[in-house]
Amino acid sequence: MRALILLLSALVVALAVPVLWHEGGGARQAKAGEAFMVGLLLPNAKVGEEAVYSDQDGNRLVWTVERRTDGSAGEQQRVMVRRRLYDKAGNLVDPRWGDMVYEHDVLRHGWFPLMAPQDPQGLDRLWVWARIRRDQRVVHGKEQRCWRVDAVDPALPAGAEGVLCWFHEQAPVYGLVEWHRGGRTWTLVGGRGGGS
Repeated sequence: MRALILLLSALVVALAVPVLWHEGGGARQAKAGEAFMVGLLLPNAKVGEEAVYSDQDGNRLVWTVERRTDGSAGEQQRVMVRRRLYDKAGNLVDPRWGDMVYEHDVLRHGWFPLMAPQDPQGLDRLWVWARIRRDQRVVHGKEQRCWRVDAVDPALPAGAEGVLCWFHEQAPVYGLVEWHRGGRTWTLVGGRGGGS
C-alpha cells in the first residue's frame, strides 16, 4: 500500500513540473524577483487616500479610506471605505446605496473591492483569480507595467462572469488602475495618496 501511495505521489509531481515550467505557466509569467504583492495595496492605504474612476458613460465611482484598524491582539486588520457612485450629471445614483461606508475585512472580503457593500454577506460578489501576468497601462499619465488579473465574478451571469483588472502600487486605495466587469470599463482618473 505504501509503495502505491509513493508511486502515485511521484506521478503527481512528475505531471505537475511540466505544467509549472510551460511557457504559459506561473513560473515564467514575471521576471525573476517580481511578485504581485496584493497584500501591500489596500492594507497599506492611509486614512484620506482616495481613488476616482470613470466609466464609458461618464459615471463616477469614488473610494475613500475613512478609518483603519491595524489588527492588534489577534484581530483582523480592517479598512473603513466610503463608496460613492455618481451618474454623469454628478448626482448620486441611489439615495440609499449611492453613498455608503463599509468595513473591508481582508480575511472575509478578499483583496478586491466589495462590489456590493450593501450586502457584505454576499460573498458571491468576490472575484476569483484565474490568471496573473504583466501588462501595460497608463498610471498618472505615464505608461507603466501593471499586474493584470483575469478573474471570475460568480455573481455575474454565466458567459459574462469574466473580470479583467489591472493593479499598480501607485494607484490609491485598492491599487486598481482599470477594470472591466459586467460590460463596464472603469478607469482611474484621479485621487490622492497611493504608493510612490
